[in-house]
Amino acid sequence: MAPLCEMPSNLLAWLGWQEVWELTTGQRPYRFKNMGLTVYLGKRHEAIKPQFLRLEWPGITKWAGPEVSFQSPGAGHPHWQIDLMRSLARDQPVDFQPDPVEIVEDFETALQEPTVDDLVRRLSVERMHLASAAPWWLPAPSGDVGRHMNAPSDLPALSRWLNHSLLYLRQELARCVVHA
Repeated sequence: MAPLCEMPSNLLAWLGWQEVWELTTGQRPYRFKNMGLTVYLGKRHEAIKPQFLRLEWPGITKWAGPEVSFQSPGAGHPHWQIDLMRSLARDQPVDFQPDPVEIVEDFETALQEPTVDDLVRRLSVERMHLASAAPWWLPAPSGDVGRHMNAPSDLPALSRWLNHSLLYLRQELARCVVHA
């Protein structure tokens, strides 16, 4: 993990990077499997840095079974994944110490419906793959549903994607503010 850029209130955006290649036989000894950037938020010299989001680009390879395919069929490739809500969802133990002299009360048997705020805080979004390179504005060929799934064409394309993704992340992280 390395510092990516400064944020408000002495926060830093930290960058994690993963690159995976498969060993193959033939003319090209390596095949691209996947590359990912993970952004964490935290302060310098502090260990706790919650995971904020990921930008991932899996290639076409054997993920499960004998067939060559995209990972997570139907998901956008490359794609963003939002992790902050899960990082902030901490199970806080409730400190409950009953007072023996309290008067016994009858409670209603009806359960309270959870509020929208409660539901949104418990909503899982980390498995969503939000396509980052989907030319949906172009006419789709007949029966095409995979226009949001793209594989890198070559190593220079992968390098350009990495470089411009980092520039874009810095640009967008600069828009963040810490509300009072």
